[in-house]
Amino acid sequence: MELSGNGPGLITFAVPEESRPFLRAWGRATASKPTRCGPSCWRFPGLEVLVTGMGTRNAQRGIETFLRDRHPRWVITAGFAGGLDPGCAHGTVGLSSDPDFIDPGVSNGLGLMPMTFHESLRVIPTPQAKAELRRRSGCQAVDMESATIRRACHDLRIPSATIRVISDDAGEALPLDFGALMGPDDRMDWTRFALTLLGSPSLIPELIRFQRRLSKCSEGLAKGLVAIAQHLRTAPVPAAH
Repeated sequence: MELSGNGPGLITFAVPEESRPFLRAWGRATASKPTRCGPSCWRFPGLEVLVTGMGTRNAQRGIETFLRDRHPRWVITAGFAGGLDPGCAHGTVGLSSDPDFIDPGVSNGLGLMPMTFHESLRVIPTPQAKAELRRRSGCQAVDMESATIRRACHDLRIPSATIRVISDDAGEALPLDFGALMGPDDRMDWTRFALTLLGSPSLIPELIRFQRRLSKCSEGLAKGLVAIAQHLRTAPVPAAH
């Protein structure tokens, strides 16, 4: 069964920093401006963009609230992912898709790497922790929201995919254990973050370098997402099984 070609697609991100390059790129590609339709949701003709917040709880709350009122034609969960497979360098854009949703010929032509993603309840900050998770899960990358969002889509037979860029590779430690700086609501505790930097100012240059890399990664992700979203505007999309 094919879904209606008139319904909008949906792309989700965890945090605004992941979404902004795509919002700019999609606006340029389609000569359109987004309409804000909620505190964390934007609407273009034929496409909506939702920022759910970090972690499984925020992702579940965000997607369930969205799906109460809307039934998107398809959903892509996007953003950063940590590398578990040493063959996945930072900047690599990976794809995991429902069968028959995104044409492999199209994704391969765009340089998207088929990738398996593990759902984690916490940030994986060190090479040792990544290696252990790789051994246990067999997955190539890790993120905190995709599986939760896609389960909600599967329940409603909405085809979905994960498209994420590797922000830190398997052999790399994060400059900070960001998970330890998050509050009970899975949001960054900025007071704790500031106190950490005050206590270790040598971390600041490393964080600046990491932020610059994230900006480049998100630009590469946006380029791939724009190409896929343009393809999906006209492609027949099968319902999820």
